[in-house]
Amino acid sequence: MADHILTAWVNADRRSGHHHRWPKNYKHTPKASSQRPKPKIEAQTPKKYPHWRRSSIESLRFNSTNTPKPLVIVTPTQISHIQAAIHCSRKHGLQTRTRSGGHDYEGLSSIAKVPFVIIDLVRFRSVDVDVDNRVAWVQSGSLIEKSMGEDLFWAIRGGCGGSLGIVLAWKLSLVSVPANVTVFSVTRILEQNATELVHRWKYIARDLPDEVYSTVILRGINSTQDGRKTVLAMFSSLFFGTIDELLPLMEQRFPELGLTRQNCTEMSYVQSLMVNNGLPNQPSEIFLSRVPIVSPSYKAKSDYVKEPISVAGLNGLFSRLTDETVALTTIVFVAFGGIMDRIPENAMPFPHRAGILYKIFYDVGWQEEDNIPRLGSKYLYDSFRLEISTRGLYQLSRSRRWLQQYRLYELCTGKHLGSQIFQGQL
Repeated sequence: MADHILTAWVNADRRSGHHHRWPKNYKHTPKASSQRPKPKIEAQTPKKYPHWRRSSIESLRFNSTNTPKPLVIVTPTQISHIQAAIHCSRKHGLQTRTRSGGHDYEGLSSIAKVPFVIIDLVRFRSVDVDVDNRVAWVQSGSLIEKSMGEDLFWAIRGGCGGSLGIVLAWKLSLVSVPANVTVFSVTRILEQNATELVHRWKYIARDLPDEVYSTVILRGINSTQDGRKTVLAMFSSLFFGTIDELLPLMEQRFPELGLTRQNCTEMSYVQSLMVNNGLPNQPSEIFLSRVPIVSPSYKAKSDYVKEPISVAGLNGLFSRLTDETVALTTIVFVAFGGIMDRIPENAMPFPHRAGILYKIFYDVGWQEEDNIPRLGSKYLYDSFRLEISTRGLYQLSRSRRWLQQYRLYELCTGKHLGSQIFQGQL
């Protein structure tokens, strides 16, 4: 079957005699497309197939022997290759998965429950920067105008969950950054008043100036005092300014943190990206590497918080992080506010705007030797049961006014949660 598909793939346009026509409002500006190489096509048998299948997978959870694998992986180099791939997959009754950078918590760009094909856009990676006009095209070649209709323009930017089509280029507005920025990181554990500091952060972070990007990272660690687990809270920020400008600001807004000059470092913006990505000592050229940094197996999700969690609620949350029966869990609070508040919620398909205090990101990780498949979904569900009411109770809240969920995969696909949602039970 794979050989038949490969033949149809290469010859789909020629055999059908059909020439794809662009809508008159579509601008097609290929770069020397006639001189581009033919698309690389990997079936399940060639030696390079395992490399291409793993090339953009970030979590080992989607790279096991039981993971569903594509019949074919196509790495197109021009628009007609993508059109032919979609045409051929439909003709043979195959689903398609489009993969770009591979940043996908649920592996939706790399796996499917039915026979499928991956269209990998790894070769669509040009970046054209116009410094004078402060714009950048990320992979130019095909543009779509807003004049084609508001609904279509809305959909391609995420309004249809990525199911409408394949977007090949984005026009980005550039923002000026100072020559140097300031980063800081302050850590506290429960015995150092971490609970009260996190509670205080929730009230002040969203109202900090636009120049401040603020997060809190929470993890369970072993205490050095008595060997029991405690919670480590790491308060981190990126500030578009100098240390001398940051210190009085934090002293005024968040004196309880006790930020000092020794906690702060000035560096270039590019260097700050390295720090925030956990690569402080690496050269910036590592961002150009196509070799993925594969993480252990993990499960992740996010929520948007509209009402502050109480101290009692935080204590309940921290008790989960110190529970020896729960997997390695990381929770990150990301402050909103600033420019996010000033963009109307109906301006684009990202409605989480004014009224959102911060985002909660949950991550549960494990090693393959933990034998998660044997433990089953209950292990992950128990580890993720971190949704807490303002009273500090664990529950899958029936009245979720205090938060908004962000792409909760299980609510639509799970055998139990999904059916309850559609039956109005949750």
